[in-house]
Amino acid sequence: MGLKTNIIPLADQIRVVDAIMKNLRVGGRAGNVIAAENYEVLKGVMVGLQARQGIAKADTIVEIERGLDAVKRSQTAIGYDEGQMVALAQTIIRRWPTLQQALEQFEKEEA
Repeated sequence: MGLKTNIIPLADQIRVVDAIMKNLRVGGRAGNVIAAENYEVLKGVMVGLQARQGIAKADTIVEIERGLDAVKRSQTAIGYDEGQMVALAQTIIRRWPTLQQALEQFEKEEA
């Protein structure tokens, strides 16, 4: 009698988490604090799943490039627009799980 392993394909994991998030979003909008907290937790899980699938990598690159372009356009004689710099920093912070996984993958490939 061997161990039985149930490996759920990544696409199915994403589909299930997305369905649960949709239900929690409705509960959170209705004022259910626990549903809102669980939704935020699952958002982090979804970021990790999407990063593993490669979807979030392209979106992250595009979003950071847009932020960098906005910062470049905001340059004046005294420097860059603080609001654009803050927006870029917030993008990087929000996308950090995907960036971190991409950097770790790059490090493995370079080794």
